[in-house]
Amino acid sequence: HISAVFNLALSYAEGRGLPEDPRRAVSLYRSIALQGDSDAAFNLAVHYAEGTGVRQDYGSAANWYRRAADQGNPAAMCNLGCCYSAGNGVAQDELEAVHWYHRSAEAGNAQGMLNLGFCYAKGNGGLSRHDGMAVKWYRRAAERGNHAGAQFSLGLCYEKGSGVREDQAEASRWYRLAAQQGHAGAQCNLGVNYHFGRGVEKDNALAANFFRLAADQGHVMAQSNLGVFYAAGFGVDRDPQQAGVWYKRAAEQGHASSQYQIGNGYANGALGLPRNEDLALAYYRRAAQQGHVPSQAALAARLAEQATTAAEDASAGHGRQGVKVATAAAAAAARNLSPGSPPKTPQGRPGSSNIGASGWAGGCGSGVVPPAPRAAGDTEGSDGQGANEVEWLRWLRMAADQGDANAQLKLGTLHHDGAQPSVPQDQRLALAYFRRAAAQGKTEAQCRLGTCLALGRGAPQDISEGVHWLRQAAQGKSAEARYKLGLCFLHGTGVRRDSFAAVHWLSLAADKGNHPEAQAILGTLLAEKSVTLGDEREEHGLERLRRAAQKGSTSAKQNLAAVTAPDHSSPPTSSGQRRRKRRGHKAVVGGGRW
Repeated sequence: HISAVFNLALSYAEGRGLPEDPRRAVSLYRSIALQGDSDAAFNLAVHYAEGTGVRQDYGSAANWYRRAADQGNPAAMCNLGCCYSAGNGVAQDELEAVHWYHRSAEAGNAQGMLNLGFCYAKGNGGLSRHDGMAVKWYRRAAERGNHAGAQFSLGLCYEKGSGVREDQAEASRWYRLAAQQGHAGAQCNLGVNYHFGRGVEKDNALAANFFRLAADQGHVMAQSNLGVFYAAGFGVDRDPQQAGVWYKRAAEQGHASSQYQIGNGYANGALGLPRNEDLALAYYRRAAQQGHVPSQAALAARLAEQATTAAEDASAGHGRQGVKVATAAAAAAARNLSPGSPPKTPQGRPGSSNIGASGWAGGCGSGVVPPAPRAAGDTEGSDGQGANEVEWLRWLRMAADQGDANAQLKLGTLHHDGAQPSVPQDQRLALAYFRRAAAQGKTEAQCRLGTCLALGRGAPQDISEGVHWLRQAAQGKSAEARYKLGLCFLHGTGVRRDSFAAVHWLSLAADKGNHPEAQAILGTLLAEKSVTLGDEREEHGLERLRRAAQKGSTSAKQNLAAVTAPDHSSPPTSSGQRRRKRRGHKAVVGGGRW
């Protein structure tokens, strides 16, 4: 009788052979659960937990799980552990959660084994963190229970070398087993491995297939990666519009990198999206509020441009030239932070599941609800232009604080120059920002840091360290750094005087970097016959001076006039012309522009 009632309840619950009627199912489950049927008690608990056929009630769910667990039902033991872990219907108690997971696992329940493995991996419930024990329970669930979540978790362990020796081929094998059961996280990770050729032969077509399988299930990372593939043409025909479709799906689930790409799409009229500045700012903000550094930088750049436009309008109407110049300088400082091209490789990796979930995309939550975008201009400030200025500086500082080298360089420049009213001139702070960006290999920051140290700006003068950073920037092909390093060798500043090294760096700045001041000094030295440079002679020096003068170099114009002026102290030649000065002229090779 009890078995017949249970099967009837199941038919009503699932609509198999009978019209779906969850309320009728709950009534039937209750009738036999009260007679001691543990499976009916378990299913009744599930109905209370999910609110199907009855009002959702976690307390009643926990009570029915306990009744079933006390009767030896392994699945009920596991779910009761989940209740204690999450504090659903009972007081949260990790010790009690581990107790029930352990009982469930020992009774052969695969989900209980997996959750116990999670507890060992995280050190929850009074357990000492033990990656080896975590792997032991994952393996039991994967092998004995054919549990897709456990297979996925075991794959993660082999990929990261957590509790086992790292083995990408073995990681891919476990991902494949889970992927074949439809586990979206495993499908995504297997796609990543096929893209990079980790543990499998590189195959972008297969990677795209696995990303699509996971993306169709709503896996946010797979959706983003599929967007990357369509944008770059990896394993599929390049299709920016399809890239936009998948980026947008991921963006709507709160994926920051995808929100950034959609912001780029609206900003540039790309990815099949219309150009729309307001929507671009909205998506940048949503990503920036999650700490996405490129979005913070892009948002700062767009707002700086808006501030410039507002300032230009204001100056045109009210003659506020000072505001226009200052804000334009700020926009120029942020311009290099404008949105870039889409990433060339898939972004990121999924993490492990939460306790009680069946995988990374499981029931404990796989997405982040994005913060509501703020309206443009919804910031502090005296007017629209001031509000944008305050906001872009806020995002610029946020990006800099999170390590964005471009933002650090721009903030350093603003504090160094003091051209922006809302950014006070502060050489020490400028030096600190330059140093942070320089340490990340930002060439312009290295050059500026070297210059400040050599001149004693923001810190006691340290010419040796200044030269060190100039050399770093010069090796990074900075024309300005090569010019300044050439001056150091020419005058023996912080290094031993070396005319050959001076000519080397000056010629690189002049010829490779098109640097007019380096061209002027090199031209003067050649015209004076003070140095040699390959086959170049005096006339080549004059030509260098002329080129530098045409580019606006004042020193080149002065020295060109000096070395080409007639020498009235010399007798006329037979042609009646006077000689040009060769010695004692007034051409000057000074300290150069620092």
